[in-house]
Amino acid sequence: MKLHGGFDLVYRGRIQPIITPGMNKNYLELPYNFIWGRALEILIGCDQLRIIGCSLGPNDIGLIDLLFKAHLARKKSPF
Repeated sequence: MKLHGGFDLVYRGRIQPIITPGMNKNYLELPYNFIWGRALEILIGCDQLRIIGCSLGPNDIGLIDLLFKAHLARKKSPF
């Protein structure tokens, strides 16, 4: 799952949903609410989590929030 970048990334022959960088995204509207909701479902169900190349800085406040929500929703932490 890649939550930064651009749209239409092709990985293993399939187009992947991606959220563009920056803080000015409205997560209450499409396409971000769908992608972010799906990311939360995946994170809640994952057994392992690897964060690669992300400083989790001020521009990543939405991602930090998403990780925290997934952590609270799980019975066992993957972190």
